[in-house]
Amino acid sequence: MKTLFTFSFLFIFMLSCTQQPKTVRGSHEAEIPFIDSNEVTNDFYDNTEIFSLPLPELTAGGEIANPGKVDLSSLKRHSVIVKETLLDSEGGDKFVGAYRYDGYSLFDILKNKLVQKANAEEFNPLIDLFVELENSAGDKVVFSWGEIYYPNNLHRIIIADRVSRIVPSKTNDLWPIPSEGRIVAGNDLITERNISSPVKITVRSIPKSFTVNQGMSPMYSEQIGIFLNGSAAGTIT
Repeated sequence: MKTLFTFSFLFIFMLSCTQQPKTVRGSHEAEIPFIDSNEVTNDFYDNTEIFSLPLPELTAGGEIANPGKVDLSSLKRHSVIVKETLLDSEGGDKFVGAYRYDGYSLFDILKNKLVQKANAEEFNPLIDLFVELENSAGDKVVFSWGEIYYPNNLHRIIIADRVSRIVPSKTNDLWPIPSEGRIVAGNDLITERNISSPVKITVRSIPKSFTVNQGMSPMYSEQIGIFLNGSAAGTIT
């Protein structure tokens, strides 16, 4: 009898040690992310400590019918794996670190914002829309509508409120951890658009008139013009 009791106790104890902790849902504040410090799972990106990144209040405006404060509490978190690299003063690039960021995608944030294009009567398609994000320090970055809604892999542009290092197993490099929430452009090789603490999202259309030539065949242009502040800066042929 004692042998059976001992075996049962050991079995239950071993089972409880190998089970993964479950994430507590209900509100984002109550979520307890799983850290696989003992490598129980095959996920390479859940092995290190997760740091919370504070985010300021965020508003959305511009050419949309329902501007106002952005409520992140009902949105799903997405994860993006990035290697952050910045430009240096000599025009080269400098590796910062490798990270997993968790946060809320621009796709989800803007999904239910009703677009009201300023140039809708002249050019109704959405393909000339772009999105500006800025912080209180005056930093501003731009994403095209196509980057957000037309890529092969969605949810790669997020506003992150959590981060964890991806630590190389041989060198154990501990990359610097940011202190604030940030925009993360998951497809960028040079990550200059990953600015901190965004406070404002603005949806805009290109402030330029287009001549619509429907049914043009072939769909071909001999050159592409490059303009800077309204002035021609070059061509691509």
